Amino acid sequence: MTNCATIMKGYQVVLKSTGPASNWAERISWRKRVAVGVLKAVDLLMVPLRPEEFFLANCRARILGQNHPLIFAIAHEFGFDQISAFGFISGGGGVQSGNIPWFEAGRGKFLIKQIKSNHSLGEGDVLYCLEYMHYLMEKGIPIPAVARSGVAGDRARSFFVKVAGRFYSLDRWVEGLDISTAQAPATVFENVGEMLAHIHFLSLGFTSKYSRNPAHYSVAQALAAIKTIPTEKIGEKDRDCVLAIMKKVAGIDLTGLPRGHIPSDFNFANIKFNSSGQPITVFDWDNTRYAYRLEDVPATVTQTGRRGEGYNLHPALVSTAIAPLVRGYNRKAKELGYTPFLKEELEVLPFLYRVGWLYRLYFSLTKLKIDPSNDIQAMKLIEQIFNSSEWRDFLASQS
Repeated sequence: MTNCATIMKGYQVVLKSTGPASNWAERISWRKRVAVGVLKAVDLLMVPLRPEEFFLANCRARILGQNHPLIFAIAHEFGFDQISAFGFISGGGGVQSGNIPWFEAGRGKFLIKQIKSNHSLGEGDVLYCLEYMHYLMEKGIPIPAVARSGVAGDRARSFFVKVAGRFYSLDRWVEGLDISTAQAPATVFENVGEMLAHIHFLSLGFTSKYSRNPAHYSVAQALAAIKTIPTEKIGEKDRDCVLAIMKKVAGIDLTGLPRGHIPSDFNFANIKFNSSGQPITVFDWDNTRYAYRLEDVPATVTQTGRRGEGYNLHPALVSTAIAPLVRGYNRKAKELGYTPFLKEELEVLPFLYRVGWLYRLYFSLTKLKIDPSNDIQAMKLIEQIFNSSEWRDFLASQS
């Protein structure tokens, strides 16, 4: 049973986050306030409200007078005091999907995004990400982030609020197409490649007063972790395969590869498209970091962008996804006077795939879902892709 201290803690958080003049807090009775505290305590425990939980959703709405405390608190901080509707989006991945809260206010619809960086990192990391995002917005990259008005200090601080110890940002709802990498034609990958090249080019001019915590994911971190995998942790049936892959990644030298500020989570789940397959907006910048620019390619190509579809891995991955993405990237890079992906750089791509999958397999809580394959089978498929004549021919065609 939830104790009184927890209830009161949740209630106090709600009052602090909304301020003493919040109309909803002044109108409701003490019983409803306690109920709000209970609901807030549930939110603090990160228990998601799913749309199919009709009874619980109805109870929330009745107790709160049609307002969810966390949604209302965040909306209030961004200047929206009158919410006409709210809910949660279920299914898919990325900013505009999953169990993501939304609300309508005035003529607009907005999405609330919890900034993942604050799970293990601090406010400086959040400010770094949002400063980078704002920089790209000013340079013309279509990002639907909403800023608060009247915020003192640098512009990055206007793009988030801190409620109950967590950081949240707000995005305008954007109507557009969700396209899965598993069904996307080559032209869509070319378009996405052009957008990625433009972002990388613009990033050359970005500087930040904040720094990203080095504990955030990096190839070096993943590689160091992989080297510590004990042999006995590897299943006997798959030991030869895993050890062979570990040997391949151990001797790779990344010295001299182009580095810069990258989105790090630039994938189809975080992009909306128009009917012509052109990206019209890009979401989710909380994985931004300084890294090898090539690291953006595996996420862009391989994440399908839809929950339940797993990852986009198949024997023809080079011709259907990697090659067109690189083609679009290099075309845009040359247009901008920027360095395209070179053969020496692309030769490292198999290494990034291997390191990424080994790290996910042994150190990530999120298991891959590749139907009908399991994690080890996915790694074997990666070996098949990058040992194929298709991959060799692709590399040979790069100047």
